Amino acid sequence: MVELNTRQQLEKYIVDNPTGRINTAELSRIFGVSRQRICNLLDSIGEERHHRAPPTNNHCKSCGKIISKKAIFCRTHAKILERHPGQYYQCRACKAYKLLEHFAKSNISFSGYETRCLDCRAEWQRNYYRTEKGKESHIKTTRALSQKHPERQRAYYQVYKALKNGTLIKDVCFQCGDSNTQAVHSDYRHPLNVTWACLTCRNNIPTAKIEYTSSPLEDGFRDFIKTKIGKTNGLGRWFEIIKQHYQISFITNQIFITSIEEYNNINGLGQQYKNLASQYMGELLPEITPKLGG
Repeated sequence: MVELNTRQQLEKYIVDNPTGRINTAELSRIFGVSRQRICNLLDSIGEERHHRAPPTNNHCKSCGKIISKKAIFCRTHAKILERHPGQYYQCRACKAYKLLEHFAKSNISFSGYETRCLDCRAEWQRNYYRTEKGKESHIKTTRALSQKHPERQRAYYQVYKALKNGTLIKDVCFQCGDSNTQAVHSDYRHPLNVTWACLTCRNNIPTAKIEYTSSPLEDGFRDFIKTKIGKTNGLGRWFEIIKQHYQISFITNQIFITSIEEYNNINGLGQQYKNLASQYMGELLPEITPKLGG
């Protein structure tokens, strides 16, 4: 009996199986050749059942416009569902009915809110950030936000340090008493003045947000210290100590000078602060620097 070559075996297979999709991976195992060899032979024979089926487009039922796979109507003909605070809505992930306050706001959705509840959204985000793509995305997003809003990063770092050394103690949510809370700032110039709130209640904080205005003196001192010692970790703590000591929100040139002169009487400011602050005032602001005591 004459042994059939691969092409002849394929031709026989096609005759025996005139319908249905052809699995090239299975045929490569049966005939002991590569999938690429199987594909090339099928193409030369004129067979097309091994090719991937072209994607089928989904169309709007009203106008026929191409839409996403899971959509039913296009944006123009989609039914707009108005959502109201205090009403219950179903989460598409966990299927539970929850108050509107348990859904994050969204600029994409027509209703103005996400269809996943906050818990499901947080779980998805945690799982995503564990993947390589998620880690890379998180790093890029964090870096972009820190460059756009450096005052936020500095404030959160001060909260982290304060929690670590016991200066600040994490509290339950100010409104519902939930223990899963985050530190929310109303004024980034006071990094330790925070309200503890859960994800659901953080939008209900009664304290109005104060727009952050950068201080040329603080920014200049920060750059000066980074040049001198290569880091600015303790600078935020110094600024906060000065603001609390003098009961102010903005450090003026005169307050800065006074803090250098009175550093011994201000708990938390030491010789290093006095030396660096004196150098900064002496080198960069000679026109407003009085004769400082030793």
